[in-house]
Amino acid sequence: MASKFLILGSGPSGLIMGNILKDKGEDFSIITTKNDGFGSKGTTEKLEYALGQRTLFWESNLQIALESWLSLNSTECLGINQLKASVFYKGAFHQYPFQNNLALLGWKDKAHLYWDYYMRNKRLERAGNFHDWVKGNYGNFIAKEIILPHTWKTVKEDLMGIDASSYAQKVVPLGSKNKEIICFKRPTDIMNALRNRIKEHIEEGKVRAVNLEQHTVFYDTDLKYGGTTDFHYGKLINSIALPKFMELVDSDDEELSDIIEVAWKSLKWNNMFVVSMVVPTSFLSVASDIIYFPDREYLFSKVNIERKNGYSVVVSEISFRRNDEELLKNEAYKKKITDRVEWDLKKAGVVKENMFTSYSLYTHVVSPAYIICDMEYGASNSVLQNYLEHNSVYNIGRFAQWLPHMRVEHSLTRANEIQEKI
Repeated sequence: MASKFLILGSGPSGLIMGNILKDKGEDFSIITTKNDGFGSKGTTEKLEYALGQRTLFWESNLQIALESWLSLNSTECLGINQLKASVFYKGAFHQYPFQNNLALLGWKDKAHLYWDYYMRNKRLERAGNFHDWVKGNYGNFIAKEIILPHTWKTVKEDLMGIDASSYAQKVVPLGSKNKEIICFKRPTDIMNALRNRIKEHIEEGKVRAVNLEQHTVFYDTDLKYGGTTDFHYGKLINSIALPKFMELVDSDDEELSDIIEVAWKSLKWNNMFVVSMVVPTSFLSVASDIIYFPDREYLFSKVNIERKNGYSVVVSEISFRRNDEELLKNEAYKKKITDRVEWDLKKAGVVKENMFTSYSLYTHVVSPAYIICDMEYGASNSVLQNYLEHNSVYNIGRFAQWLPHMRVEHSLTRANEIQEKI
């Protein structure tokens, strides 16, 4: 088989790229497994549920694209209802994305808030980073108290580097108690609609190797019985995690250089381990579907809840380092983790304390969890990106590009950038 453009992966980035290429009338194909992106599923007692990240954020350009592609308008419910997402901060659940509900503040805090708002530094209104942008628009009180849905480590290291244009619109303006927001259902609904629009371009299969010299991808079309097929491409657009993609790279002429090998291995650091519990819905103490825990007081940093016919699946996301991976193969060690997760869920008030055990347990390793960006990681990423683009491979999406501060809407910007470049 052959195509001018070949996309690896059908997560948000891959599907957005595919829909842009369709509009341009380009010849393209997508190779994907059924479990790509938001479609990733876990199973316990034959009950399927979403694994890992389920959030889908948007900017106006992504909203316009979705309305155009899917014939939807902003009054329809497309993805995730923001009111169903919360942040657990200082012992209480707060509405996401603005976590400090003004109605719940004490009179002293309210006085500080309005005084700081009155005395805010207006010259920072156009600041490039999020922290100073908030200072300029809302004052010191909110700038200090606002919590983003990251791990606390990421907040401390990256707050001054977060692009204000990406996050600014997610702050509820002062004085607006009932700010109009777009109502969304599940991100999977959008992903399925985007996938259906280009379904004739999608080929299911598991990629085994990528030969950069021959512009060929080798993949299994029959996942049950095997059988490898080769696919020839002009340009390759990769949307799967960069460390995982580099594992697939195969060279006819020579082994990868030491520099390239060291660079990609340096990125293989953090994974995500999810613990899933099936519990009676009546045992839940929260209405939220997604809860962030930025203070890292608990074992998990995020909890996803899916309610189904009287039972609910509670999926807790836990990050761990690669050198802990062997421990997770030990059943006794995993049992300690699941016990701690259940304890922490009760302590945080997600489930009722009288629940002494869950109906069913399931654990799964998802990679990667989040991206650590420092000078060493940045240098390694730069080496790999330049190497791949030299070989007609263009990465798209946060994990494929291995960049922080990116969300789904950036995939649209990146897709347009790639399309114009190639």
